[in-house]
Amino acid sequence: MNRGNSLGQHNRAPCTLGNMARIADVNITPSDNGPYLVSGAVCLADVDGHEVPHGEYMALCRCGGSKNKPFCDGMHAAVAFDGTLKK
Repeated sequence: MNRGNSLGQHNRAPCTLGNMARIADVNITPSDNGPYLVSGAVCLADVDGHEVPHGEYMALCRCGGSKNKPFCDGMHAAVAFDGTLKK
């Protein structure tokens, strides 16, 4: 698991609509009782619009307990996060 560490691609182009891939090229998958697993050409930005460095693959916290938000640090296991998708 990534645990929030960047996996490559540190010198990416700035986040603009012009250089983003089509949404079909991006994958976001909720893992069982764990983080969102994200891959593809995505731009992750903070609330102020500043790009958050990341690699080609990342695990984003879904339980709210990570001390390394927005990235997963494995806390979902300690807090017994139930990631069951509700309809």
